[in-house]
Amino acid sequence: MLGTFASLILLVQHISTMLQAPNIAAAAGAELLDVVQAEIPEEVRSGGQTGQKAAEALVDTDGYAVRVRSTGYIQYVDPETILALARENDLVIRLLHKPGHFIQREMAVALVWPAARVNEQLKEQILMAFRLGNTRTPTQDVAYAFNQLVEMAVRAMSPAINDPFTAMTCLDYIGEGLSLFIRQGVKSPDYYDRNGRLRLVLEPVTFAELLNGAFDMLRHCSCDNASVLQHMLEVIDAVGQEAGSPEARQELLRQVSLIQAESQVGELIEQDRQLIHRASEALIMKLHEAP
Repeated sequence: MLGTFASLILLVQHISTMLQAPNIAAAAGAELLDVVQAEIPEEVRSGGQTGQKAAEALVDTDGYAVRVRSTGYIQYVDPETILALARENDLVIRLLHKPGHFIQREMAVALVWPAARVNEQLKEQILMAFRLGNTRTPTQDVAYAFNQLVEMAVRAMSPAINDPFTAMTCLDYIGEGLSLFIRQGVKSPDYYDRNGRLRLVLEPVTFAELLNGAFDMLRHCSCDNASVLQHMLEVIDAVGQEAGSPEARQELLRQVSLIQAESQVGELIEQDRQLIHRASEALIMKLHEAP
């Protein structure tokens, strides 16, 4: 009886520890990094001249639209199945929606070329590669993995909770995820087989999409808190050190300008406004001077 009681106390203590905000943020952050690191398996990235000509030819031809029969969020797409089907049947398949998109009944999720080679059996095999559900999952949905941390930070900044430290913790993990995403480089939308033939076309998640999702809502909710706005600038500074492309730096500059504007409309004292303004100007200059 004493052993059981002690085990119960340890269990309650363990649960209470795991439910603390920093631990939840850390778990969500670890999940985010796993999702960012996971890539759709590919045969070959570059298809050479053969692949380029095939990609251009798709624009001028009509593909067979594969339509779903149910409604829900795309939770998972099996890339190995789709690549195998495309290779075995000498097809080119274009995915029209990313994991996380909401799909309505009879909505097309893929286009297949040439359309004449698609029969009912092949259509069913392609549909089996898509898993729909009632909710989004972070398995392949990078944006949703970021959204989990953003949601936690936004709730922490609500007037009822008012916990800026949790919001800043979430920002740290968001920044780490964005930095890792940049380090992986820009992903090509085209996937080729080992013979250089185009097999799969998809629209990858962009840095701008993730950056806007990470900061837009939280920036607005934190307009009255100078500490959180300042920490946003620090996170952008850390991400900017990994941003090698002008396009990525331009997106970061846009966020800095928005943070600066948000501080002007929030209920901050003048000293805090000036602090955010100086930090923003210094960061803008730093991003402009980056090689």
